[in-house]
Amino acid sequence: MPSRLTTEDRHRFEVKNHVLSGIRLLALLRILYRYKKHVAFLYYFHRILFLVCIATFNSLVGLLEDAIYGRVVSRVVLHPEPVFILGHPRTGTTHVHNLLSLDGRFAFANTFQCGFPSTFLLLERFSWLLAPLMDKTRPMDNMRLHFNLPQEDEIATLSLSSGVSPYLQIVFMLSFDRFEPLFAFGDDCDPADKDAWRKSFLFFLKKVTYRHGGCKPLLIKSPVHTARIRVILDMFPNAKFVYCHRCPYEVFSSSLNMARKYYPYCYLMNPVHERDVLDFIFRQYTLLFDEYVKGRALVDSSSLVEVPFQMLDEKPKEAVREIYARLGLPGGGDLETAVSAYLSELKGFRKNSHAPLDGDMRRLVATRWRDSFDAFGYNI
Repeated sequence: MPSRLTTEDRHRFEVKNHVLSGIRLLALLRILYRYKKHVAFLYYFHRILFLVCIATFNSLVGLLEDAIYGRVVSRVVLHPEPVFILGHPRTGTTHVHNLLSLDGRFAFANTFQCGFPSTFLLLERFSWLLAPLMDKTRPMDNMRLHFNLPQEDEIATLSLSSGVSPYLQIVFMLSFDRFEPLFAFGDDCDPADKDAWRKSFLFFLKKVTYRHGGCKPLLIKSPVHTARIRVILDMFPNAKFVYCHRCPYEVFSSSLNMARKYYPYCYLMNPVHERDVLDFIFRQYTLLFDEYVKGRALVDSSSLVEVPFQMLDEKPKEAVREIYARLGLPGGGDLETAVSAYLSELKGFRKNSHAPLDGDMRRLVATRWRDSFDAFGYNI
């Protein structure tokens, strides 16, 4: 069994990097009321106070933004062929997102837009004022982090939908069963939750499309979408998909590292139990893989490409060419030049090195995630 996973005490007084920093007040109050039995009001009083203050600010600016832009955003037509980047967290999805976003034909949501989904049309020009709310590097891997980089749209949907997202579990690390229906939005999900998520998701995509000046194809990345291929195809029948995969042992070690180094910035409950974090890691991986396998069968081979992490790591240019060729996307010299420049910037970056898993944990990973080992040819 690994050492204690949670480091909530070390980050107890931090208010930066919180996944709910862009939420409006009413949405925040709904979440706090819904989970009131689990909120550590005294232990995280300062964090809750910060969220209430920033949510009040978001609400006031959001009302003004709605009045100015609401009608025009509602008329935005989304491009029918978005590209979704799928894969479990820590499999290279961020790298693919960053690489493909260099193609100017795509629209994508950046970190500021995802972090402040209700106000970015007004506030993005003043984003430097809110920069202290975020570290300059990601807590879990030291990759650079700034407001202009591509980001996960599910962060925006989490706030816009009043918490209808699996991402809320990194705020309230409760039983996985509680959030499981919010991954795939299947028959076990409350129809009202699915509707709230769908409306928030499409609203955000319309705002991003408007921000990019028109009907560009969207580049969309959130690992939880890996479980939502059926739902995505209902909205976008011509969507294309890039799926990233990696050796499950490496995914587990990297996920464990993220749980230790990032999640405590977001907690609003105390204590957080080690068993719940481990259960979350194991079950999220299994769910995303199982739902992906089911969803993959619905997608034409010309609309899906699977990319191994090793290829992204060792031959990223070749990986980009493979993605474009398999999906029938138009490339070009400008993209090649941009990719080369971006990769040059990364030359000094060193990936995290993780201690080898002990025998018991390695066997547990091999047992619980065996199907994914077999599916992608990884050695147990």
